[in-house]
Amino acid sequence: MADGTSAAARKFDADRAGEYAQQSRIALAGYEACHELAACMLAAVLGSGTPARLLIVGAGGGGPEIVTAAALEPGWRFTAVDPSSAMMDLTIARLEQDGLHDRTEIVLGTVDALPQDAVYDAATLIGVLHHLPGDAEKRAILQAIAARLKPGAPLVLAGNHYAYASQPLLLAAWGERWRQHGASADAIEARRGKILQGGRSAPFRGGRRGPAGCRRLRASEPLLFQPVLGRVARAAPCRKRRRRLSPD
Repeated sequence: MADGTSAAARKFDADRAGEYAQQSRIALAGYEACHELAACMLAAVLGSGTPARLLIVGAGGGGPEIVTAAALEPGWRFTAVDPSSAMMDLTIARLEQDGLHDRTEIVLGTVDALPQDAVYDAATLIGVLHHLPGDAEKRAILQAIAARLKPGAPLVLAGNHYAYASQPLLLAAWGERWRQHGASADAIEARRGKILQGGRSAPFRGGRRGPAGCRRLRASEPLLFQPVLGRVARAAPCRKRRRRLSPD
């Protein structure tokens, strides 16, 4: 997992971190709702008002998983893991601003850096898995998380469902969303080229059982709790028919 994770961390340098707050909310429609629903799902599983230790993997970029969950459940404590120092700096600053630093352990590195005997009541992996290049890397991070969860503990997963290049219409709509927020044609094209480069489009795989490797983690059937909010279809050509009108 180290090579794939290191490569992913290098993409989130100081420049990328500096624009992350804006970029994530424009490029990922439903970003805020995803984190809010994740906190609600975890509270529903663990029990409202129950103290718990949560493992937040990929916590850099401001730690919205922690900020949102901490507001809902004052008794929760967190371990924030991210290999990018630039992204983790954003999270540390936000946690200090919100008075959450004392409730959070900061780990600059990967899940493998955690002690083997560390045990958590729940975990999140949001916006991370599709940045890892192959099934082996995806499987490794999932197994590392699973090894540190209590039996029956929930894991919230969120990330890309499609490879970017495999869905030209969705990619075009992604560009229109940037245009909607004032980006120029040149800026949109530059962003499009950036997300398509270096295999950064690796999606979830594995059908209903979720990402590749989930079957091997002895996990229960995944529950989709934030489905796509809109779908589009093109009408098939058909012959015109005379429609019989019924009397009023």
